[in-house]
Amino acid sequence: MKFSTLPIAGLCLGFSAVALGALGSGVTSPPEAILVQPEFDWTEPDDDAPAPMLRRVDAPLQKHTFEWSTQSWVSSGELDETPSNQVVYDNTCQSIVFSPPVDPCNTYSMAGRIPSTGDPKAPVGATDDNLIVAFTFQYATTSTLPSIEIKFFDLLGPCVSPAGEVPVADYTFASLPGSATAGVISYHEMRVDISAAPFCLMSDGDGVWDNTANMDSFTWSFNSYTPNDTGPVLAGDSLTAPEGNCTYGNPCGPCGGTGLDSANNFWIEEDSPGCGGSATACYWYGGWPQANFSMQLESLGDCGTPNTYCTAGTSANSCQALLSATGTASASASSGFTVTASTVEGNKDGLFFIGTSGAQALPWGSGTSYRCIVPPTKRMGLMLGTGTSGLCDGSFNRDFNAVWCPSCPKPSKNPGVGVVTYAQLWYRDPMNTSNRTSSLSDGLQFVVGP
Repeated sequence: MKFSTLPIAGLCLGFSAVALGALGSGVTSPPEAILVQPEFDWTEPDDDAPAPMLRRVDAPLQKHTFEWSTQSWVSSGELDETPSNQVVYDNTCQSIVFSPPVDPCNTYSMAGRIPSTGDPKAPVGATDDNLIVAFTFQYATTSTLPSIEIKFFDLLGPCVSPAGEVPVADYTFASLPGSATAGVISYHEMRVDISAAPFCLMSDGDGVWDNTANMDSFTWSFNSYTPNDTGPVLAGDSLTAPEGNCTYGNPCGPCGGTGLDSANNFWIEEDSPGCGGSATACYWYGGWPQANFSMQLESLGDCGTPNTYCTAGTSANSCQALLSATGTASASASSGFTVTASTVEGNKDGLFFIGTSGAQALPWGSGTSYRCIVPPTKRMGLMLGTGTSGLCDGSFNRDFNAVWCPSCPKPSKNPGVGVVTYAQLWYRDPMNTSNRTSSLSDGLQFVVGP
């Protein structure tokens, strides 16, 4: 395994890294370029901070899958995408693999776009928001145990500083797979399964197409906590794979996809003044290779559509309580989101409970039920049983909005706008054969709207 800064002959005689300055700063032309000279040395004009050096990566790609909720490696080798997931953003096209080593003092930020339903580029299946259940990124490292932080932001455009912005999701990975030998480059692709605790990412930045880059984009960032040895991998090439290719079932180009509006630039933030690394600015590589980085996002659909998960327990009379929902969960409306449990053991009292810390499937005693919500949880109040004893004709209904709205009886149970929330039913089942005298339904996952 090896790496070099040498561009491939015939494709590029050299490439430049140019600091541009933030969009909207009034800069009309880039400052003097920092060139790769024929002898492949980097020069620094006027003592400015050097642009981030690119490493040519020739190591074989190693693929990994990590389950975030359990903090465990699910598999290595080929990645297995869940068939029901849609790839809503795909910036993976690569002809040659390059990677800049990131200084721990720097955070790299890259922009892209997922089209909303009103966007002229919206494909079939587009939604105004996206329940992200997995993401895949690539990195190159000479460290044996690299550490990386990935963040996602709504409504940030190309080359806009994320400083002071609140991410919609933040993931820190310690002791990732790295090089077998310190100092020798290795190349990795990591699919992160967050389906147990997904996040909501808005299409076109805020769910509405504004036809303005800064209003229609999302941003993701990369930071490495191991000194100058780990970095993201360049990807995207609109000449080979048109923008938006390889998403929503559109056919891929020969090298993969180029994410929609994956700008040919990226932002570097110096995390504190004078800490080292590259200066805070917008950077590119003179037009080739494309100055964006490998990222793929998978969605289960829009954030407002509740989804069931986990397995319902079987009661003493072979009943399984199954959840469904109608309407829209809201943090402010006083009604309009009814959760229903059907085919419940008849004439048994029960209650719904909710949580926001993620999904799980842990056995409930020695029976067939599972605790489908990561604690802590909140109870919605006991309800009297309906139906006939010994039959599976019981049911429960509760309008969650009418419980937690600001003027409703239990506003403290309100999860908050944009929060992925999980619900489950507990009900009495004294005749079952487990060490519990109760059973549990399947789980229901939804996102709370405004």
